[in-house]
Amino acid sequence: MWLVFDDGEEAVKAWGPSDSLYGTRHLAAKWSNDGTLGKIKAFLVADMIGDKDLNIDHVDNSTPWLLDLLKVAAKNTGHLGNIYKYSEAEEDDHLPFAQRGVPVLDVIDAHYGPSTEASPDGYHHTAEDTLDKVSAKSLQTSGDLLLEMIRLINQRP
Repeated sequence: MWLVFDDGEEAVKAWGPSDSLYGTRHLAAKWSNDGTLGKIKAFLVADMIGDKDLNIDHVDNSTPWLLDLLKVAAKNTGHLGNIYKYSEAEEDDHLPFAQRGVPVLDVIDAHYGPSTEASPDGYHHTAEDTLDKVSAKSLQTSGDLLLEMIRLINQRP
């Protein structure tokens, strides 16, 4: 298991395929060139998973068997109530790996804070994105789910 802390997600001028996800695009290309990608069973992104009102999205552009496995992990850990309230595609750090054929799962709570006309993405990328919005319980739930996902992935051939 590798833990990767990446940077460079944001766009310099305008979000798009060539102006975003700099860190993971670079890493996916590097690992493609050196053969590392072929050794990866799954690439899981943990993003914004400390929200006090934790609800991990069903990210439609994740790998289907990993989406199914997250549901199993949630059942096994007693956290079914914290997943899949929302379903949508996310433009996130999993995409450069998905585009190179790696099984991916974006574990994200993209509905972070109330959506208003002034802040349609809630607290995400605003001055309101502060530590008081984070919950130790949500971080524990996310940790439980990720550890169970690793266990389940490692059981696969």
